[in-house]
Amino acid sequence: EEINLCRNDGAVVPVLLSSSPLHLEGAESCIILTDLQKLKEAQKLLQKAHDELEQKVEQRTHELRRSKEITEQLIQYAPTGIYELTFFPLRFVNVNDVMCTYLGYTREELLRMNPMDLLDETSKKAFQERLQKIGRNAVPSTVEYVFRTKKGEVRHAELNVSFTYEKKKPV
Repeated sequence: EEINLCRNDGAVVPVLLSSSPLHLEGAESCIILTDLQKLKEAQKLLQKAHDELEQKVEQRTHELRRSKEITEQLIQYAPTGIYELTFFPLRFVNVNDVMCTYLGYTREELLRMNPMDLLDETSKKAFQERLQKIGRNAVPSTVEYVFRTKKGEVRHAELNVSFTYEKKKPV
């Protein structure tokens, strides 16, 4: 049981009171008092650190959400076609309105497509060669491909590409 005791100097100290039967030289029980003051102080410090950390996490989460919103708006309303894709499996993850207009597909159609389906045969071959070089960081950032729009029109595009890596693998 946790109780408060008053010390000789008048300070109130939290203690843990425990007792158990003990048979020593005629004594029938033993009472143990454990000073909890340092434990309580440590708990307060720990709670304060926890609260400060929670506040920092909340603030940082808000900043990251805001940054993500701004980035998404910049991509969405950029005057050039922007897309994001994954390599494993190869598919579009995000495309902006200009890409949709340029290719004649809706966002939903493009997000269901394999990007290779848009390329002519020469560009498909070049893309495959680039995929092999990505793991070696040997890929030039600018490349030209020939695309086919939804209506079958041929479009030439110069792409400026950047890659994101995790554990030395493109993601």
